[in-house]
Amino acid sequence: MRSLRKALVVLVVIFGCTGVLNAQDEAVKEVEKKSTPEFRLGLNYYMPGSDDWDSGFGIDGKVLFWGNNNIAIAATGGFSKWDIDDDYASGYDMYGDYIEAEIGGDATLLSIGCSAIFEPKINKNFGLSFEAGFKYVYIDSNVDVDVAIYDYYGGTYFSDEIDIDSGVVGLIGIDLTFAFTEKTSLFLGGGFQFDISKGDAKWNGIELSENELKSFFVHMGIHF
Repeated sequence: MRSLRKALVVLVVIFGCTGVLNAQDEAVKEVEKKSTPEFRLGLNYYMPGSDDWDSGFGIDGKVLFWGNNNIAIAATGGFSKWDIDDDYASGYDMYGDYIEAEIGGDATLLSIGCSAIFEPKINKNFGLSFEAGFKYVYIDSNVDVDVAIYDYYGGTYFSDEIDIDSGVVGLIGIDLTFAFTEKTSLFLGGGFQFDISKGDAKWNGIELSENELKSFFVHMGIHF
């Protein structure tokens, strides 16, 4: 009986030490997560909420700096191309001249910003990620407006690009994360971006309206 009790004591000590070592290993991993920046690369599809834009597609990247085990600050940058919602209009003005106007093209959007990310612990293979932040967006417009005016003497034609000023947007999002190695995971999610500061849109020196960048978006990518 004494030898059996000794054996039980030895087993308890062994399993106890194993548990301590596993806990220490997990603690070391958490410390590494705190001190080591992480990266996210993603593909985005935008569904604008204004009547001007049709859709957009782009890529972005984030560098995450962990303040603790669940909260990180991320520096972000991205590139996207948005297609204008092509439109055509025609009619007569007060002088009886017939006018046709057509709009078409796209714009390239370059963005930089900052986000706060919260990741509650669920388990090792599956997780949630909540994001809130803002982005400064520079817009390189390739949106053209063509105007034709027909009067008694013939036709007059104008064609010029719409100049669009930069804007600032805020964003909120949620992602599902799926780990496939210890340090690499896939994410899939979406969110909504909203206008904080709208840029002006001008054509041929004429101010048309404020540009809206509010949009729903879905994205997927890799976290490492």
